Amino acid sequence: MSVKNYSVDFDNEKLVYTFESIGTKQIIQKVVLFTPLPYNPEIYNLALCDVNENGLLNDTVVTNNDDTEQVLATVIFIINKFFETYPDKKVFFESPSKARIRLYQIAINRVYDKLSEKYLIEGVKSFKRQPFAKNINFEAFFISLKK
Repeated sequence: MSVKNYSVDFDNEKLVYTFESIGTKQIIQKVVLFTPLPYNPEIYNLALCDVNENGLLNDTVVTNNDDTEQVLATVIFIINKFFETYPDKKVFFESPSKARIRLYQIAINRVYDKLSEKYLIEGVKSFKRQPFAKNINFEAFFISLKK
């Protein structure tokens, strides 16, 4: 994925990142949140959300703003920034939407060779973690820096 990412702002702790999705239809405020999991504070959940007109976050909406590759490039950029501050943590992400999980899988497939040089990428299938493989449909993902 050699697509340029959007410009990103972040909070002091580098746990909340914001950017604008500038597509053919509209400009949409996006937020990427990293939240430590309550049962394991070494793992942070990544949530990609749209900000609606009331300022509420929605991580299930499908915006179809015709800039998917640029949004995904921005999320990868954000993950890199997160690991600059939190190199010993792990990132977990999933979605209740099968379409969004498939989108994540396609994005990882496209850049896996480059990402795997720096990151350990694992998939979750039937509640079991295993090394990422391109022909397996996963339900969730873990990413961490290689030691």
